[in-house]
Amino acid sequence: MLRRVGYSWLLVCLAVSPLSAGLVTHYTFDAVDGSIAADELGATTATLGAAASISSTSRVGGGALSVDGAIGSVAADAAVTNSDFSWSVDTRTISFWVNGPGVDGTGAIQYADDNQAFVSMGQNNTGQRFSTKTHGGSPNIRVEIQGTGSDWGSVVADSNWHHVAVVVPTDNAIYSDIQIFLDGNQLTNPSTNSTPINTADGPITFGSECCVFTERVATGLIDDVAIWDEAFDANDIQTLLAVYNDNTVMSGNASDFNAARAAFAGGPGTTAAYGNRVWSYATGLSGPTISGSGNNVSVIFDATAGTGATSMTFIEGDVNLDGTVNNADFLIIAGNFRESVTSLADGDLNSDGFVDFSDFRIWKNAAGGAIAATASVPEPATLTMLLLGMLAVVRRVRN
Repeated sequence: MLRRVGYSWLLVCLAVSPLSAGLVTHYTFDAVDGSIAADELGATTATLGAAASISSTSRVGGGALSVDGAIGSVAADAAVTNSDFSWSVDTRTISFWVNGPGVDGTGAIQYADDNQAFVSMGQNNTGQRFSTKTHGGSPNIRVEIQGTGSDWGSVVADSNWHHVAVVVPTDNAIYSDIQIFLDGNQLTNPSTNSTPINTADGPITFGSECCVFTERVATGLIDDVAIWDEAFDANDIQTLLAVYNDNTVMSGNASDFNAARAAFAGGPGTTAAYGNRVWSYATGLSGPTISGSGNNVSVIFDATAGTGATSMTFIEGDVNLDGTVNNADFLIIAGNFRESVTSLADGDLNSDGFVDFSDFRIWKNAAGGAIAATASVPEPATLTMLLLGMLAVVRRVRN
């Protein structure tokens, strides 16, 4: 299970709690505030270095991360998260789009250096770094853990957009357990290597290698990077691609897919939200994987059983779905503060399976004005104490 660590406000009085299985971080790279890009969960940010910028040439949404290996030489020249991530299990799914510059007349990749990483994390010790990249001048996809790596034989850098999904399917995994799906097609793992995967605490780097390496800044575009602390199967990958390929019905990014999948996985009565859409578990579905219009959409996750998720219009911040964002919604968030939950109705406004400051901020921004003022105080310390105080009051009333 992956969790974020290193937030200064956690030193006030709280220890870090692990996140429940689900979407951990998601960078759309649609926009930046100065040199800072935010993730869709609102819990961390990434700093864009000298070789990184936001390009309007994107595969998803309005922007993508552009990196230039001719300018950058170290990880900080690309994009690096401003918080560390800590792994307690190996299981994960890493999803992103990449558009590399292709090869020259000799077949060599057109990078400033021949060792280019797209998404990288961990530390430079055996088994502790995990990178998805190209290597040795080849345009083919490659996954490395420190100490070993293999060329998987399929081109990823050819001046076209490609979707990459890297899956570690089990805990206590070794290199030969890794799965790669390129444009939805599962590749054959070429290695029987048994080096254990033991990714160390550290930031996530986009467009370069993490740790101590130099001259490994990629050249090209990277878009919609999402990381889950659970393993997707082939059907999950195909459904995710259907979401990406149907922008007329859905918003077409990983967070929208995640909300629909969370509602389906939670079973009857489960709800999850993204943007102004709230998803619910559904049965009796048939037809294409995605259907509908506006906010009335259906996504089929199990075609045989006819089950999936359906959505309706959602007012952001409206936890109890009564059509109004008010203190009643805040009390639900306070009552489940720092709890693992399974539903929007429990205060999980960003569908990450955990009620925390990110959900409070979504409610606060939606409530606005005098309503938010009754619960809004300066962060970090005062907000922490307020929410803990509200939690104590709510629990006393329940008892």
